[in-house]
Amino acid sequence: MVNKLPNSWSDVKVDQYIEYKQLKEDQFESFFDYEIEAFQILMDDMFDDDIEDLDIEDFDEIRKSFRFRLQEPTNKIKYNIGLFTYKGIESLSFGEFIDMEYYIINDMIEYLPNICAILWRKTKQDDWGNAIIEPYSNININNRIEEFKMIPITDVYGVINEYAKFKELFLDTYNLLFEQPLGDEGKFDEYLTEEDKIEIEKEESLKKWSWESLLYQLANGDITKYDYILGLPLIFVFNQLSFKKSMNL
Repeated sequence: MVNKLPNSWSDVKVDQYIEYKQLKEDQFESFFDYEIEAFQILMDDMFDDDIEDLDIEDFDEIRKSFRFRLQEPTNKIKYNIGLFTYKGIESLSFGEFIDMEYYIINDMIEYLPNICAILWRKTKQDDWGNAIIEPYSNININNRIEEFKMIPITDVYGVINEYAKFKELFLDTYNLLFEQPLGDEGKFDEYLTEEDKIEIEKEESLKKWSWESLLYQLANGDITKYDYILGLPLIFVFNQLSFKKSMNL
């Protein structure tokens, strides 16, 4: 049985890592039951049927083999994975960035295969030797997600740290666009007219649809331009927004 044990995170696939991270100890009657479930996930359900009958010494030996769990996978990124090449976070389009934000905010671990499907793409060269990246709109996203579930977690885990660093720099660069008013909510309600209160409620509700509101603004209300704008480079879009804000346009 010990010969079947993974020796490091490089022996664990993305889908196994996701399932393992979703385990919560309080879901089980005992810590032993929790550990058994964790072992089964990390071994891809290859445990012998009599695993629960192991004595404590054998069980501890198995636990020692899983010491790599005490640390997270490496933050390195494998730039070439099969047919796919890492395109880089800085080259995201506006639409890809919106999707990335959705995945990161909701559950970056659960949606890691989705994130990989955005950042690792097929490429080919044009007649002049320039790399052409597979269009996002051409991807069968469900099939691509399934492919990325089957690769070692160590190939892609580092992208989480890379995105965190990018996002920090991005927010710092465009901080004026993300400024929020200080927390004085309700402080001056008694001085507000009904019209003021309605306008504030409208603004609060728009926060739930901030990307849609921003896209509507960029397209000047013309929904036929949405696909074009979503395909524009993220940095270009936010440079334009910064220019418009600075010029009060």
